[in-house]
Amino acid sequence: MMEGVVLSSFMSAPNLSGLVFTERRFEYTVFTGKRRKDSGMDSCVEISPPLPDENSSVAAEAGPLDTDALLAKHHKALSGELHVAVPADSTLLHVADFPSTDPEELEGMVELRAEDLTPFPMDRTYYGWELLSATETESKVLIALAGHGVIDPLHAKLQAQHLLPHRVDVDVLAWWRLLAEENREVSRLLMIVDGPQTHLIVVDHGTPVAFASLGDLRGCPVEELLEDMDITLAGVEADRGSVRVDGLSLWVRSETPEALESEKIVAAYDGEVSRHDLREVPEMTQGLVLRGLDGGKRKTLDLAPPAWKAEEALRATRKRVLGWSAAVAAIWLVGAVGLAGYVKIQENELQTLKRNLAAQQQSVETVRDLSRQVRSLGQFTDRSASALEIMRIMAEASPGTGGVLIRDMHYRKDQGVTISGEARGDFFQFQDALGASEILRVEDFDTKQEREFTEFRVITRWTWQDDEGGTMGSAP
Repeated sequence: MMEGVVLSSFMSAPNLSGLVFTERRFEYTVFTGKRRKDSGMDSCVEISPPLPDENSSVAAEAGPLDTDALLAKHHKALSGELHVAVPADSTLLHVADFPSTDPEELEGMVELRAEDLTPFPMDRTYYGWELLSATETESKVLIALAGHGVIDPLHAKLQAQHLLPHRVDVDVLAWWRLLAEENREVSRLLMIVDGPQTHLIVVDHGTPVAFASLGDLRGCPVEELLEDMDITLAGVEADRGSVRVDGLSLWVRSETPEALESEKIVAAYDGEVSRHDLREVPEMTQGLVLRGLDGGKRKTLDLAPPAWKAEEALRATRKRVLGWSAAVAAIWLVGAVGLAGYVKIQENELQTLKRNLAAQQQSVETVRDLSRQVRSLGQFTDRSASALEIMRIMAEASPGTGGVLIRDMHYRKDQGVTISGEARGDFFQFQDALGASEILRVEDFDTKQEREFTEFRVITRWTWQDDEGGTMGSAP
């Protein structure tokens, strides 16, 4: 039920993964949101030593987890932005009040406070911060610091699997994200016991004001535990004055450490000790994912160095460029294949048209041959184009008696008539008269002027050849 409530406002968010990996715990959660029917969270947890099974009260022998092998096994399951958490006992967490609400001013104030808090040189320290609460003039800020020796190995291990963290968080803050709703508006000590890790959170009116890592409580004397808790409270009072604590809320995953069963614990908090099963809470990396999703609405703590951000941006740019290149190549390939297919289709159509045209041309030539044969045969019976008819036409075309002397007439039924002779009258009148004939057309002529006459040669063609577009192609 807790998970359903917190996820309802994030269904439109993109995919995001939360990851924790140490020698004792390997855990990840993948959130699938935007445009997915199966929106939600899927978690995977491997711990060492494993919890006892139902038939045994003794856990298996402890042994460090092979985180490299587990990353190699599960890295493909991680999708979207990768948010990684480091153990709280390897960081320093500090809550401070600053007299400003301006983000730029707060950034400078946090940097100065980090220089005071870090046990390392600043060039060997990573720090991050987030706003816990604010009034009109003041801000309550959580600051986290970690040495390079804590953060840099994460980058090396993840890079070996081609993974790059988007943000580095602290595990106790993921637990607080899951338990904050149940501790709204209360003032108490919140203790989370998860195997060898014990987190102590001082809550003042629903806001955490101090964090402490108490280590492994198994075998720890109750007096030592109470002393550590008193030191934490004393530090809070030194920073901000008296703090009201109304009780102790214990969240334990499996077997409760003996020190927490002691009556001294109950007496120290006037019987106001509540006990809860940590297994009823979603996995810790789900809280890490929720904090990552919160980052879309407000600034959340991030211990990742700026160089990682630049590397992430470069990788995203390369991915986009490769995506664009692949898209362009795919479009080009589809276009090339389509064009090749279109050209092939056009070539096939062209070949079909050529075959059809060849068949049609063959039919046309057949018709023309038949036409020529009919014309040739017709000329044997049609006296309108006979040699006698030609002689009649020449006689009528001659300009007066003896005006034209025909020396030679070459008559071809498939071509026309070639006439040679002498003209003592007007040659051009003779030529025009020939051309005016219904069956002859003057195609060419040449003349040679002599002293008393004009030698000529006239080439004529049958007029029916103009209608058929060529010669008949047969000899008389």
